[in-house]
Amino acid sequence: MQTVYLTSLVQFDVTVILFHCIPSIAGCCTWVLNLANSPDWLKPLLLGSVIGAAALGVAGFGWAGWMTAGKAQILASDQSRDAVIEALVPFCVQNANNDPEAAVKFAALKDASDYERSEMVMDGGWSTVAGRDGPDRRIAGACLEKLADRI
Repeated sequence: MQTVYLTSLVQFDVTVILFHCIPSIAGCCTWVLNLANSPDWLKPLLLGSVIGAAALGVAGFGWAGWMTAGKAQILASDQSRDAVIEALVPFCVQNANNDPEAAVKFAALKDASDYERSEMVMDGGWSTVAGRDGPDRRIAGACLEKLADRI
């Protein structure tokens, strides 16, 4: 075993344990690679492998579109929520068209700000989904986009 001193304060051991082999009849053996006494071609090979693995990770996650399971789950959740909202917007539009006071409410929507418009759609009950306690702001916003030609 060889100890290398980089400075007077920092030292490290150049002996690297690669892996433990399967226990045999003689007992458990450990294979040890001593980098100080290794062939000349081994150091560049190990260094290239480490640098290559790091570059592959950066390229894959940065440019190739790889993602972690957590990010994939968040993305899938966002996409499913958007799909549900898109599926429920026609019911909101239908509720708006079937409202007996639709003409009065559309006239009031023209003079309202964006925030007030969402509140008016929610208060009118247009964005309330059957089986839920109250209206949904995201459905109201998407409904207003569909009703934009009437406002």
